[in-house]
Amino acid sequence: MGYRFRMDPLTGTLNDYTGSVRLIKVDETKWEAFWDDLVAKYHYIGYEGQFGCRIKYIIAIGKQPV
Repeated sequence: MGYRFRMDPLTGTLNDYTGSVRLIKVDETKWEAFWDDLVAKYHYIGYEGQFGCRIKYIIAIGKQPV
């Protein structure tokens, strides 16, 4: 996938981002493939498909996934 997002570290505390932090449920949406790609690339176990019950979330600050 050709997604782009910033990779620089965040600074400050959660209070510095009040009002802009969102928890987005992405399973069964157009963003699910993005989640799959992120987990495959960055999760220490990786991603080889899942089975059973699961819920996929992305945390974003503004429009930026974190």
